Amino acid sequence: VAQGKGMSDLLEQEVPQSITLASATITKENVQKYLPLGFES
Repeated sequence: VAQGKGMSDLLEQEVPQSITLASATITKENVQKYLPLGFES
């Protein structure tokens, strides 16, 4: 149970952070540069 909750905490911290960075930095000019990063990670 503790490990499961730990994973949830990590995912909750990492995923929104990535989305925030993406929405703040991706434009039509550089979307192809960032798009592969989102799928790889």
